[in-house]
Amino acid sequence: VPLDYGQVAATAHDDAGRMLAGELVYTGVERSAVAAIVRRLPHRGCYRPVASELFAESRDAWLTLGCLPEAPTSTSTADGGPATVEAARIRLARTMLLDPADFGRRRRRCCRGHRGPPGETHRPSPAAGGPELRPPA
Repeated sequence: VPLDYGQVAATAHDDAGRMLAGELVYTGVERSAVAAIVRRLPHRGCYRPVASELFAESRDAWLTLGCLPEAPTSTSTADGGPATVEAARIRLARTMLLDPADFGRRRRRCCRGHRGPPGETHRPSPAAGGPELRPPA
């Protein structure tokens, strides 16, 4: 939703109208395709394009960041595999057409002590080619 000096500046009055006017970015917590949210992702100092294929979903990003708990018995994922950090990492690598061994395990930055996606704000990130998730202030 657009803001002007901290005040809502939307021209539409409901989510359907705001989406039509380009004033709302909707991303689901679990099932949105990564390619529907961003066009490229940072990797080793550069931005890599993402494939327009359902290789990974937003749940995979939240899992790798530590914002959602693992659900090893849940297979409602892009590839039917478990909803675990390791499986999510592999799916995200596939989204960038990387070998999973080239997509590291080392950077999990957002959510230590953070309750997860509800309440996240979305801010355009021109460098990433799409919305950028930020924890609440």
